[in-house]
Amino acid sequence: MNSNKTGITRREKLSSSTIIGIAATVIALASLLLTAWAGYQTRRHDRLSVKPLLQPEEVSLENGEVGCILENKGLGPGIVRKFEVLFGPKTYELPTKQSEEILKQAVGLSDISTKVTVYTFVGRIIKSGERIPIISSNRSLLSDAELEKYQSVLDHLSFNIEYESMYKERFKFP
Repeated sequence: MNSNKTGITRREKLSSSTIIGIAATVIALASLLLTAWAGYQTRRHDRLSVKPLLQPEEVSLENGEVGCILENKGLGPGIVRKFEVLFGPKTYELPTKQSEEILKQAVGLSDISTKVTVYTFVGRIIKSGERIPIISSNRSLLSDAELEKYQSVLDHLSFNIEYESMYKERFKFP
């Protein structure tokens, strides 16, 4: 650097190699930031592309089956972690066969329990688009009075479901 009579220093011009070095550093940093952002967006997209959406619904199928099913309407598999059936003020968790019988008794289906099947889900993986029965019976096995009683029970059932995706993200229904 050169000094003039007043003591103020004057900068020399930057060389072309210094300018090229600074430009290369700026471009490299911009490239690094852009790559990190693209990676974040890709990961976010991947998580959304495998997000499950488990929803129960009441069905009456052409083969005579009547009941409720659990359907995965999402894009990825759902792993059921907790499954509760609500009937009136009571809640029944369905992890075992014994609790299925308790539920049938509690909702008033014990007299036709051999004609009604309740399924368990805890720990089960439900693939995208898969439809699995929650509670079902065949219409031909039930008398008109039994079918009416069964339909009344179905109308009053609701469900609490906790499940997760492959990425361990937790979801709840409702």
